[in-house]
Amino acid sequence: MKRRTFVVGTAGSILTASTIGIPFIARAQPPLNVDRSKLTKTMRLSSYGGNWQEGLTAAAIKPFEEKYGVQVLQESHGSEAQLITKMKASGAGAYDVVTVNESGLYLGVKQGVFEELRLENIPNYANVVKVLQKPAYDPGPGIHSVPDVFGSSAIVYNTKHVAKPTSWDVLWDPQYKGRIVVRDAAIYRVFITALRLGMNPNNISDIGKVYAALREQRPLVLKYWGGTSAMQTLTANQEAWVGDFLGGRTLVLKQQGVPVDYVIPAAGARGFVDCVGIGMGSQNRYTAEVFLNHLLDPQVAVRLSELTMYPHCLEPNKAPKSAIVESLPDYDPSGTLSKVIFTNYDYMEANRQAWEAEWTKIKLGG
Repeated sequence: MKRRTFVVGTAGSILTASTIGIPFIARAQPPLNVDRSKLTKTMRLSSYGGNWQEGLTAAAIKPFEEKYGVQVLQESHGSEAQLITKMKASGAGAYDVVTVNESGLYLGVKQGVFEELRLENIPNYANVVKVLQKPAYDPGPGIHSVPDVFGSSAIVYNTKHVAKPTSWDVLWDPQYKGRIVVRDAAIYRVFITALRLGMNPNNISDIGKVYAALREQRPLVLKYWGGTSAMQTLTANQEAWVGDFLGGRTLVLKQQGVPVDYVIPAAGARGFVDCVGIGMGSQNRYTAEVFLNHLLDPQVAVRLSELTMYPHCLEPNKAPKSAIVESLPDYDPSGTLSKVIFTNYDYMEANRQAWEAEWTKIKLGG
């Protein structure tokens, strides 16, 4: 997924206004008593490359290397499907720490490429918001990842041409015909349309009504976007006035002077999570678990959030205050994440093939 391509410098340039240099005294959990004799000299980490990996390096990897004397050997990967195929082909022990989205974590656990975490070595896991401590995207048994940031797919709109929307109905509004741009992915289209119709997107009561609504919407749509860079360009050029997009990417556009804003409707939005797991058979498993615990350290988590422009996954009262984090579109001061709905991947995978087949017909005019 390319939702993690961020303008790190934009957030980094305002870090002086937040937690940097401000001591954070209260800790929810006692620090991990690291057995340095168990730490390995090196650890392999694969992430998404680009600005995402630059932010991860600045916020977490370099401080980890300096604190523990472990050299992190970095590489990058593309899609989750490609990564999982590569992990299976490489065999056990080929990967230590890997970042994936929640759908990749689900598929990876199902296919046996992630280790179960020994949470006694990750005491900072207790700082994670409750809804993500036993997440629906981890099929278990046990826990196979820690979450670092989360976000949503909700409504981006041009403030010059569109009044602040109150519901998903705006993506079906005839007055914006030819200015509506939505994501070209069956799972997103079905999920969001179900929300618009008042259905549970993880247990859809009438899929026929969802398909009918998507056919109704089709003549109004300028384009179905694939990569987030394409949607960002359409929005920046003001060809698109309204659509579904990501909070962090919308914020980047807004900071660049594009007249846009972002809103999560009352019906909610599809949530996503960036997950960090340990490859099956890792020879550096303890070192990797120390790194995951480090990633959930409140100072580290907040800095990563500031750099990536997506909220961290810690309970708000267990993390330092940050004006940047609190200004993010997806930030939830309650810590309940009640505005976002996370996908039940058992349900989605059982229906994906049928949804994709019908969606292909719909977007081609069938």
